[in-house]
Amino acid sequence: MKTLSCKGLTDKDQLVLRSLVDLMISRTSDDWTYSEEGESDVVIVDTDNLSDPRNVIDEIEARNGVAIEYSNSNTSDTSRLRIQKPLRAANLISVFNSVESRLTRGEIPYTNNTGNTAGDTAGILDLISAGKATLLRVSSRDSSCVIDLSSCRYSIRGSLSLAELLVSPEKAITTLAPEEPQGHEDDWQPMPSLQWLVGMKLSGGELIGNLHAGSRFKLHHWPPADLAKLEPQAMTLSAILSRKSGATIDEVVAKSGIPDSDIIRFINGAYLAKAISIRAVSTDTEDDTPNRPEPPSKGLFDMIRNRLTRKPR
Repeated sequence: MKTLSCKGLTDKDQLVLRSLVDLMISRTSDDWTYSEEGESDVVIVDTDNLSDPRNVIDEIEARNGVAIEYSNSNTSDTSRLRIQKPLRAANLISVFNSVESRLTRGEIPYTNNTGNTAGDTAGILDLISAGKATLLRVSSRDSSCVIDLSSCRYSIRGSLSLAELLVSPEKAITTLAPEEPQGHEDDWQPMPSLQWLVGMKLSGGELIGNLHAGSRFKLHHWPPADLAKLEPQAMTLSAILSRKSGATIDEVVAKSGIPDSDIIRFINGAYLAKAISIRAVSTDTEDDTPNRPEPPSKGLFDMIRNRLTRKPR
């Protein structure tokens, strides 16, 4: 059973919502119940009646809840699920079917709020590298961005740049399904280095799950030129890792003096962009059995003597 609550709705809208929940149960896959108290799975937020709706939504998504905007407007500056006023059964059922689809696929927010460990957002890189997350929504304060990794493009609104948004300590990251609203087509901005940038900014000092710190990394091609403006060390790291033999993280630190955390970020970005290959360190144990000594090679006189003493056939 999943729970539903609301923030900012008028008494009239709350009464309508309670009555529609009973009707919705027969039209959705999960059993839903209205909750007056506590943290619910889904919260409908009336953005018209709250003085700071964005802060309320951020708090909901920070605890991995799903926020649904409820407003008179038929447009939104985010890709968040929304219901236009007034409440109607058909609209409510349609939105909640989408919510259930997201929850079933595990598409819930990944947050990086103050006090959380770096691994909380590092986990999203594992999903991206496995091909399970190609559409992301990143939001923080007054800014929100939809990132389409498969097409190397993004759509952003607000005062923060993409690079600033990705490293914001208050950011919330949500994976999106392809059928969900992704942004406004006119607002898409192409970015050749998008996969590199996402991998570097969301690393949190940890390698993507299936990479090993002791491996040897070989860069196949350098990152797009636009990455150098955002990450000046990228060119130095590219030069070292593109050598024929590649390099380990320790070798790159020794040659460049760049901290290993920055090298890890670069490797993650290159891995998401499919620009790097990995040669794992061998874990085979050495054979303790001593090698048999090879017989000494025969000299010229030994070969002549052997030929002279050979018995005729």
